[in-house]
Amino acid sequence: MSDRAKWRRDATEHATRTAEHMMNAQQHWRCAPYRVICMASWKGLILLWAFVCLMMMSVDAQESSPPSQPAPQPPPGRPGFVQLFLPQILACLSDPNTCTKLSYNFRNLEGTLPTEIGLLTKLTSFEMFGNLLESTIPTEFGLCTDLTKLGLGRNQLIGALPTELGRLTKLTELALSTNQLNGTIPTELAQLLKLEILALDSNRFHGTIPTQVGLLSRLKTFWIHFQPQLSGTIPTELGLWTNATIIAIFASQVE
Repeated sequence: MSDRAKWRRDATEHATRTAEHMMNAQQHWRCAPYRVICMASWKGLILLWAFVCLMMMSVDAQESSPPSQPAPQPPPGRPGFVQLFLPQILACLSDPNTCTKLSYNFRNLEGTLPTEIGLLTKLTSFEMFGNLLESTIPTEFGLCTDLTKLGLGRNQLIGALPTELGRLTKLTELALSTNQLNGTIPTELAQLLKLEILALDSNRFHGTIPTQVGLLSRLKTFWIHFQPQLSGTIPTELGLWTNATIIAIFASQVE
């Protein structure tokens, strides 16, 4: 016999014995002076039975009710880049000399690139490959003149390339592949004389390849393929790239 069934049996027996006792008392207290006592005793019996019934109903309800389930949790959302970035940018501002590299590759981050990036003037490397960023490239990147590597490929960035990127004369790698960037390729990129990797492929650039890029004599990799709206001819100045090992210009209207 379960504990609850035993408890129910004991409670019933106790109530029955009490009822019998009260009935005997009623027969014994027939005289008028004891009627008040008899009435009080019957009220006590009624209250006792009510208590027992309520307790039994409570036990039955607990037995019949299904086990409680934890409340469903909402599916986790994608983290926002600003929420992730701002605490670190504040830490960097407290000691800018120690904040030289930021890397958030393939985190499924969404949102926009904050203009506050320009406050981190000691940055040498900033990578955000493989996320879901939807914004233009802030012109404030031009203030990070110590940058040697800027990687923003495989996002959903839009708009034109800011000419301010031409101020980043220490850049050796500029990777902006697989976005939705548009406009023309700025001639200011020719100022990046230390550039070794320039990846602009899989965007929506139009116009022609600037002849000025021929000045990038250290360039080893040049990707500008999958640009359906890019036209014109291949600049002869590209022949100055004596260190180049990869030049990809296919899938466009460039001849």
